[in-house]
Amino acid sequence: MVNRALELDANDAMSWIVLSRLTTRDARNPLQRAYDLAPGLPLVQYEYGTGLLYVPNGFQRAREAFDRTLELSPRHFQALIGKVYSFTEDEYSDQTEPLLRQAVDIAPGFLTGRRLLGEYYAAMEETEKAVEQFQAATASNPNYYPAFLALGRTLMTAGRNDEAEKSFLQLIALDVTTPRPPLNAVDYSADCEAHYFLGNIWFARGDMVKARAEYLRALDNIRNHADSLYGLGMVLLREGDVDGALARFDQVLREHPAEYPEAYMARASIRVNRRQFADAVTDYTRAMGIFEKQLPELEKRASTAESRGRLRKAFAERTRKSGIEGRLEQATQSRRAAEAQLAN
Repeated sequence: MVNRALELDANDAMSWIVLSRLTTRDARNPLQRAYDLAPGLPLVQYEYGTGLLYVPNGFQRAREAFDRTLELSPRHFQALIGKVYSFTEDEYSDQTEPLLRQAVDIAPGFLTGRRLLGEYYAAMEETEKAVEQFQAATASNPNYYPAFLALGRTLMTAGRNDEAEKSFLQLIALDVTTPRPPLNAVDYSADCEAHYFLGNIWFARGDMVKARAEYLRALDNIRNHADSLYGLGMVLLREGDVDGALARFDQVLREHPAEYPEAYMARASIRVNRRQFADAVTDYTRAMGIFEKQLPELEKRASTAESRGRLRKAFAERTRKSGIEGRLEQATQSRRAAEAQLAN
Protein backbone atom coordinates (compact mmCIF):
# COMPACT_ATOMS: atom_id res chain seq x y z
CA MET A 1 0.00 0.00 0.00
CA VAL A 2 2.86 2.39 0.76
CA ASN A 3 4.52 1.55 -2.54
CA ARG A 4 1.23 2.32 -4.27
CA ALA A 5 1.02 5.65 -2.41
CA LEU A 6 4.53 6.52 -3.63
CA GLU A 7 3.54 5.65 -7.19
CA LEU A 8 0.73 8.18 -6.86
CA ASP A 9 2.90 10.82 -5.18
CA ALA A 10 6.63 10.19 -4.97
CA ASN A 11 7.12 13.50 -3.18
CA ASP A 12 5.08 12.60 -0.09
CA ALA A 13 7.67 12.64 2.70
CA MET A 14 5.38 10.83 5.12
CA SER A 15 5.09 7.83 2.80
CA TRP A 16 8.88 7.58 2.72
CA ILE A 17 8.92 7.68 6.54
CA VAL A 18 6.42 4.81 6.69
CA LEU A 19 8.45 2.88 4.11
CA SER A 20 11.59 3.29 6.24
CA ARG A 21 9.79 1.57 9.10
CA LEU A 22 8.55 -1.29 6.96
CA THR A 23 11.61 -2.06 4.88
CA THR A 24 13.70 -5.09 5.74
CA ARG A 25 16.58 -3.57 3.80
CA ASP A 26 18.59 -0.46 4.60
CA ALA A 27 16.09 2.07 5.97
CA ARG A 28 18.46 4.98 5.41
CA ASN A 29 17.55 5.45 1.74
CA PRO A 30 13.84 6.22 2.31
CA LEU A 31 14.79 8.30 5.38
CA GLN A 32 17.18 10.33 3.28
CA ARG A 33 14.49 10.82 0.65
CA ALA A 34 12.02 12.02 3.30
CA TYR A 35 14.66 14.36 4.70
CA ASP A 36 15.41 15.80 1.27
CA LEU A 37 11.71 16.40 0.64
CA ALA A 38 10.64 17.90 3.97
CA PRO A 39 13.52 18.89 6.28
CA GLY A 40 11.22 21.38 7.99
CA LEU A 41 8.90 18.74 9.44
CA PRO A 42 9.75 17.80 13.06
CA LEU A 43 8.77 14.17 12.55
CA VAL A 44 11.05 13.89 9.53
CA GLN A 45 13.97 15.36 11.46
CA TYR A 46 13.30 13.03 14.37
CA GLU A 47 13.08 9.90 12.22
CA TYR A 48 16.18 10.97 10.32
CA GLY A 49 18.09 11.37 13.58
CA THR A 50 16.89 7.99 14.83
CA GLY A 51 18.16 6.38 11.65
CA LEU A 52 21.57 8.01 12.09
CA LEU A 53 21.95 6.36 15.50
CA TYR A 54 22.52 3.09 13.64
CA VAL A 55 25.08 4.51 11.20
CA PRO A 56 28.78 4.15 12.07
CA ASN A 57 30.00 7.45 13.50
CA GLY A 58 26.50 8.85 13.15
CA PHE A 59 25.96 10.03 16.73
CA GLN A 60 26.96 13.65 16.15
CA ARG A 61 24.78 13.97 13.05
CA ALA A 62 21.91 12.31 14.90
CA ARG A 63 22.27 14.84 17.71
CA GLU A 64 22.13 17.68 15.21
CA ALA A 65 18.92 16.23 13.75
CA PHE A 66 17.36 15.96 17.21
CA ASP A 67 18.41 19.53 17.99
CA ARG A 68 16.75 20.67 14.76
CA THR A 69 13.62 18.70 15.73
CA LEU A 70 13.50 20.55 19.04
CA GLU A 71 13.94 23.89 17.31
CA LEU A 72 10.91 23.09 15.18
CA SER A 73 8.92 21.48 18.02
CA PRO A 74 10.29 22.33 21.49
CA ARG A 75 7.99 19.81 23.25
CA HIS A 76 9.04 16.87 21.09
CA PHE A 77 9.88 14.64 24.06
CA GLN A 78 11.03 11.72 21.90
CA ALA A 79 13.70 13.94 20.38
CA LEU A 80 14.92 14.69 23.91
CA ILE A 81 15.24 10.95 24.50
CA GLY A 82 16.90 10.59 21.10
CA LYS A 83 19.55 13.06 22.23
CA VAL A 84 20.23 10.85 25.25
CA TYR A 85 20.89 7.91 22.92
CA SER A 86 23.12 10.10 20.76
CA PHE A 87 25.55 10.42 23.67
CA THR A 88 26.02 6.64 23.82
CA GLU A 89 29.72 6.89 23.05
CA ASP A 90 30.07 8.60 26.42
CA GLU A 91 27.57 6.22 28.10
CA TYR A 92 25.89 8.81 30.33
CA SER A 93 26.58 12.42 29.45
CA ASP A 94 26.19 15.48 31.65
CA GLN A 95 22.98 16.16 29.78
CA THR A 96 21.37 12.77 30.38
CA GLU A 97 19.50 13.65 33.56
CA PRO A 98 18.20 17.08 32.47
CA LEU A 99 17.14 15.75 29.07
CA LEU A 100 15.24 12.82 30.57
CA ARG A 101 13.77 15.04 33.27
CA GLN A 102 12.50 17.41 30.61
CA ALA A 103 11.02 14.54 28.61
CA VAL A 104 9.23 13.17 31.69
CA ASP A 105 7.91 16.64 32.58
CA ILE A 106 6.50 17.10 29.08
CA ALA A 107 5.07 13.57 28.77
CA PRO A 108 4.74 11.90 32.19
CA GLY A 109 2.66 9.14 30.64
CA PHE A 110 5.38 8.15 28.16
CA LEU A 111 6.76 5.31 30.25
CA THR A 112 9.95 4.73 28.30
CA GLY A 113 11.14 8.14 29.46
CA ARG A 114 10.44 7.33 33.10
CA ARG A 115 12.13 3.94 32.81
CA LEU A 116 15.24 5.45 31.22
CA LEU A 117 15.41 8.11 33.92
CA GLY A 118 15.07 5.41 36.57
CA GLU A 119 17.82 3.36 34.94
CA TYR A 120 20.04 6.43 34.93
CA TYR A 121 19.52 6.92 38.66
CA ALA A 122 20.10 3.21 39.27
CA ALA A 123 23.41 3.41 37.41
CA MET A 124 24.34 6.36 39.62
CA GLU A 125 23.35 4.20 42.63
CA GLU A 126 20.69 6.71 43.62
CA THR A 127 18.27 3.99 44.57
CA GLU A 128 15.39 6.02 45.94
CA LYS A 129 15.22 8.27 42.88
CA ALA A 130 15.31 5.21 40.63
CA VAL A 131 12.56 3.49 42.60
CA GLU A 132 10.42 6.63 42.40
CA GLN A 133 10.54 6.57 38.60
CA PHE A 134 9.91 2.85 38.22
CA GLN A 135 6.99 2.95 40.64
CA ALA A 136 5.51 5.95 38.84
CA ALA A 137 5.69 3.94 35.60
CA THR A 138 3.98 0.88 37.08
CA ALA A 139 1.34 3.05 38.75
CA SER A 140 0.58 4.63 35.40
CA ASN A 141 0.41 1.26 33.65
CA PRO A 142 0.28 -1.84 35.89
CA ASN A 143 1.10 -4.00 32.84
CA TYR A 144 4.36 -2.21 31.99
CA TYR A 145 6.62 -5.13 32.79
CA PRO A 146 9.98 -3.47 31.88
CA ALA A 147 9.56 -1.19 34.91
CA PHE A 148 8.86 -4.15 37.23
CA LEU A 149 12.05 -5.82 36.00
CA ALA A 150 14.14 -2.67 36.36
CA LEU A 151 12.66 -2.00 39.81
CA GLY A 152 13.47 -5.50 41.02
CA ARG A 153 17.03 -5.34 39.75
CA THR A 154 17.60 -1.96 41.37
CA LEU A 155 16.25 -3.13 44.72
CA MET A 156 18.40 -6.27 44.57
CA THR A 157 21.51 -4.19 43.94
CA ALA A 158 20.62 -2.16 47.02
CA GLY A 159 20.29 -5.35 49.09
CA ARG A 160 16.51 -5.01 49.45
CA ASN A 161 15.68 -8.55 48.36
CA ASP A 162 12.23 -8.79 49.96
CA GLU A 163 11.02 -5.77 48.00
CA ALA A 164 12.76 -6.99 44.84
CA GLU A 165 11.00 -10.35 45.15
CA LYS A 166 7.60 -8.66 45.11
CA SER A 167 8.47 -6.77 41.93
CA PHE A 168 9.63 -9.90 40.11
CA LEU A 169 6.53 -11.81 41.20
CA GLN A 170 4.34 -8.98 39.92
CA LEU A 171 6.09 -9.18 36.55
CA ILE A 172 5.61 -12.94 36.31
CA ALA A 173 1.94 -12.60 37.29
CA LEU A 174 1.36 -10.48 34.19
CA ASP A 175 1.53 -13.70 32.16
CA VAL A 176 -1.79 -14.62 33.79
CA THR A 177 -3.52 -11.25 33.93
CA THR A 178 -2.27 -9.90 30.61
CA PRO A 179 -1.97 -12.33 27.68
CA ARG A 180 1.08 -11.61 25.58
CA PRO A 181 2.15 -12.89 22.16
CA PRO A 182 3.61 -16.39 22.67
CA LEU A 183 6.59 -15.72 20.42
CA ASN A 184 7.49 -12.29 21.78
CA ALA A 185 11.20 -12.65 22.57
CA VAL A 186 11.22 -9.51 24.72
CA ASP A 187 8.51 -10.91 26.97
CA TYR A 188 10.23 -14.26 27.24
CA SER A 189 13.44 -12.49 28.16
CA ALA A 190 11.70 -10.46 30.88
CA ASP A 191 10.12 -13.57 32.42
CA CYS A 192 13.45 -15.40 32.18
CA GLU A 193 15.26 -12.56 33.94
CA ALA A 194 12.61 -12.38 36.66
CA HIS A 195 12.90 -16.10 37.42
CA TYR A 196 16.69 -15.86 37.32
CA PHE A 197 16.76 -13.05 39.88
CA LEU A 198 14.26 -14.88 42.07
CA GLY A 199 16.67 -17.81 41.94
CA ASN A 200 19.43 -15.53 43.17
CA ILE A 201 17.24 -14.30 46.01
CA TRP A 202 16.42 -17.82 47.17
CA PHE A 203 20.06 -18.82 46.82
CA ALA A 204 21.04 -15.92 49.07
CA ARG A 205 18.44 -17.10 51.58
CA GLY A 206 19.94 -20.59 51.51
CA ASP A 207 16.89 -22.32 50.05
CA MET A 208 18.41 -24.44 47.29
CA VAL A 209 15.12 -26.16 46.41
CA LYS A 210 13.39 -22.89 45.55
CA ALA A 211 16.51 -21.47 43.90
CA ARG A 212 16.78 -24.53 41.67
CA ALA A 213 13.09 -24.26 40.72
CA GLU A 214 13.46 -20.61 39.69
CA TYR A 215 16.59 -21.22 37.62
CA LEU A 216 14.84 -24.08 35.84
CA ARG A 217 11.84 -21.87 35.12
CA ALA A 218 14.19 -19.28 33.65
CA LEU A 219 15.72 -21.96 31.45
CA ASP A 220 12.24 -22.99 30.33
CA ASN A 221 11.97 -19.52 28.79
CA ILE A 222 15.48 -19.32 27.33
CA ARG A 223 17.15 -22.72 27.17
CA ASN A 224 20.75 -21.49 27.08
CA HIS A 225 20.40 -18.53 29.45
CA ALA A 226 23.96 -18.37 30.73
CA ASP A 227 23.26 -16.63 34.04
CA SER A 228 20.64 -19.22 34.97
CA LEU A 229 22.92 -22.09 33.94
CA TYR A 230 25.62 -20.67 36.19
CA GLY A 231 23.13 -20.22 39.04
CA LEU A 232 21.89 -23.77 38.62
CA GLY A 233 25.48 -24.97 38.66
CA MET A 234 26.06 -23.20 41.98
CA VAL A 235 22.93 -24.83 43.43
CA LEU A 236 24.11 -28.27 42.33
CA LEU A 237 27.56 -27.59 43.75
CA ARG A 238 26.03 -26.57 47.08
CA GLU A 239 23.94 -29.76 47.07
CA GLY A 240 26.95 -31.95 46.37
CA ASP A 241 26.18 -32.82 42.74
CA VAL A 242 29.65 -31.89 41.55
CA ASP A 243 29.37 -33.54 38.14
CA GLY A 244 26.07 -31.76 37.45
CA ALA A 245 27.55 -28.43 38.52
CA LEU A 246 30.63 -28.98 36.37
CA ALA A 247 28.45 -29.72 33.33
CA ARG A 248 26.64 -26.39 33.76
CA PHE A 249 29.86 -24.41 34.19
CA ASP A 250 31.34 -26.13 31.13
CA GLN A 251 28.28 -25.17 29.08
CA VAL A 252 28.45 -21.55 30.14
CA LEU A 253 32.14 -21.31 29.32
CA ARG A 254 31.82 -23.07 25.98
CA GLU A 255 29.29 -20.49 24.84
CA HIS A 256 30.76 -17.44 26.62
CA PRO A 257 34.49 -18.06 27.14
CA ALA A 258 35.36 -14.40 27.68
CA GLU A 259 32.40 -13.21 29.75
CA TYR A 260 32.01 -15.33 32.89
CA PRO A 261 34.98 -15.13 35.26
CA GLU A 262 32.82 -16.44 38.09
CA ALA A 263 32.19 -19.66 36.15
CA TYR A 264 35.95 -20.10 35.74
CA MET A 265 36.36 -19.54 39.48
CA ALA A 266 33.71 -22.12 40.33
CA ARG A 267 35.09 -24.68 37.91
CA ALA A 268 38.60 -24.10 39.23
CA SER A 269 37.43 -24.83 42.79
CA ILE A 270 36.06 -28.18 41.61
CA ARG A 271 39.33 -28.98 39.89
CA VAL A 272 41.31 -28.13 43.00
CA ASN A 273 39.18 -30.54 45.02
CA ARG A 274 39.84 -33.21 42.39
CA ARG A 275 43.56 -32.43 42.52
CA GLN A 276 43.52 -31.28 38.90
CA PHE A 277 45.79 -28.41 39.80
CA ALA A 278 47.10 -27.58 36.33
CA ASP A 279 43.58 -27.16 34.96
CA ALA A 280 42.62 -25.15 38.04
CA VAL A 281 45.55 -22.80 37.48
CA THR A 282 44.39 -22.32 33.88
CA ASP A 283 40.85 -21.47 35.01
CA TYR A 284 42.02 -19.03 37.68
CA THR A 285 44.29 -17.39 35.11
CA ARG A 286 41.42 -16.96 32.67
CA ALA A 287 39.23 -15.46 35.39
CA MET A 288 42.01 -13.06 36.31
CA GLY A 289 42.39 -12.02 32.68
CA ILE A 290 38.71 -11.10 32.45
CA PHE A 291 38.81 -9.18 35.74
CA GLU A 292 41.99 -7.36 34.68
CA LYS A 293 40.41 -6.39 31.38
CA GLN A 294 37.43 -4.86 33.17
CA LEU A 295 39.44 -2.67 35.54
CA PRO A 296 40.96 -0.14 33.08
CA GLU A 297 37.58 0.54 31.52
CA LEU A 298 36.01 1.16 34.93
CA GLU A 299 38.89 3.44 35.89
CA LYS A 300 38.56 5.31 32.61
CA ARG A 301 34.86 5.86 33.22
CA ALA A 302 35.46 7.01 36.79
CA SER A 303 38.27 9.39 35.80
CA THR A 304 36.25 10.84 32.94
CA ALA A 305 33.31 11.39 35.25
CA GLU A 306 35.52 13.10 37.84
CA SER A 307 37.10 15.38 35.24
CA ARG A 308 33.63 16.54 34.25
CA GLY A 309 32.44 17.03 37.81
CA ARG A 310 30.05 14.04 37.65
CA LEU A 311 30.89 12.84 41.13
CA ARG A 312 27.91 10.50 41.49
CA LYS A 313 28.92 8.67 38.33
CA ALA A 314 32.54 8.50 39.47
CA PHE A 315 31.52 7.05 42.83
CA ALA A 316 29.37 4.40 41.20
CA GLU A 317 32.15 3.32 38.84
CA ARG A 318 34.73 3.19 41.62
CA THR A 319 32.36 1.07 43.69
CA ARG A 320 32.12 -1.41 40.83
CA LYS A 321 35.87 -1.30 40.37
CA SER A 322 36.45 -2.05 44.05
CA GLY A 323 34.27 -5.15 43.79
CA ILE A 324 36.18 -6.40 40.74
CA GLU A 325 39.50 -5.76 42.47
CA GLY A 326 38.34 -7.90 45.38
CA ARG A 327 37.44 -10.76 43.07
CA LEU A 328 40.75 -10.39 41.23
CA GLU A 329 42.65 -10.64 44.51
CA GLN A 330 40.68 -13.74 45.45
CA ALA A 331 41.46 -15.34 42.06
CA THR A 332 45.14 -14.43 42.43
CA GLN A 333 45.40 -15.99 45.88
CA SER A 334 43.56 -19.10 44.74
CA ARG A 335 45.85 -19.51 41.75
CA ARG A 336 48.92 -19.22 43.97
CA ALA A 337 47.54 -21.93 46.23
CA ALA A 338 46.86 -24.19 43.25
CA GLU A 339 50.35 -23.54 41.88
CA ALA A 340 51.84 -24.46 45.22
CA GLN A 341 49.90 -27.72 45.21
CA LEU A 342 51.00 -28.39 41.63
CA ALA A 343 54.64 -27.84 42.58
CA ASN A 344 54.33 -30.40 45.37
